[in-house]
Amino acid sequence: MIQINIQSNLAQVQRSLDRFTKELQSKAIVRALNNTATSAKVAASRDIRAAGYNIKAKRVKQAIDVRRATAADLQAIVTATGKAIPRLAFGARQTAAGVSYSIKGGRTVKAGAFIATMKSGHTGAFMRVAGFQTGKRGTPILNRKIRELWGPSIPTVLMNKVVRVRLEQALRDRFPKELERQIRFIGLPKK
Repeated sequence: MIQINIQSNLAQVQRSLDRFTKELQSKAIVRALNNTATSAKVAASRDIRAAGYNIKAKRVKQAIDVRRATAADLQAIVTATGKAIPRLAFGARQTAAGVSYSIKGGRTVKAGAFIATMKSGHTGAFMRVAGFQTGKRGTPILNRKIRELWGPSIPTVLMNKVVRVRLEQALRDRFPKELERQIRFIGLPKK
């Protein structure tokens, strides 16, 4: 979960809005918070790709949820959820040596891996994992199970220091501009 603290900015903005009615102040602040939080989806997608992760914007936007601010609760919460992303989503290609993919930066080859479509219709990058099971009369049998290869999840990527710092700074910069825009929108005079 990403939480961005704009309380210090909010106190300064509140003082500059003191000449307006409480209702108009609240309306402008709530709208500005909600628009800033909603823009987090776009900003997160841009920052993740700028940091070198090969994740599609649609997948990032689906993983981010925004709880909107209200007049009673002046905070908007941006939450990222989701499980690990299949390696196939990272531009996986079958090569003679295995599966080539690009999570961050250059391409990597996972030797012995393969891309296949299962009976269920699910296509993924898989690898055989050696294991033993006990057969009749206790004899060990080599059992080579197939497991899917996974990459990082969206919350994990957002916890990357570079991505997190860029996102927090972008949203901190956006809030005052958005508040000024909302003040103009509801017809209040400029400072």
